[in-house]
Amino acid sequence: MSTLKNKSNPFMPSKIVIAGSGRIAWHLGKRMKAKGIPVAQVLSRTAENARALADVLQAGWTDDWAGIIPDADWLLVAVRDDAIA
Repeated sequence: MSTLKNKSNPFMPSKIVIAGSGRIAWHLGKRMKAKGIPVAQVLSRTAENARALADVLQAGWTDDWAGIIPDADWLLVAVRDDAIA
């Protein structure tokens, strides 16, 4: 049995972190929430932006990579390509 599965719904990851707080992150996060998929945390370079999206998603937030929840099952990277390179 995979550790990525939620005990109440074996097809749903239990802890998802969204890296980014721009347009793509907002659309993904709101769609996930609408579908009942919880987001555990939002990571953004800007605390104000992380907090704003996290408030909408009822999630935690951080503006520091070291602050990501250590037992996250998924990290969705929703940033511009040049932010990664």
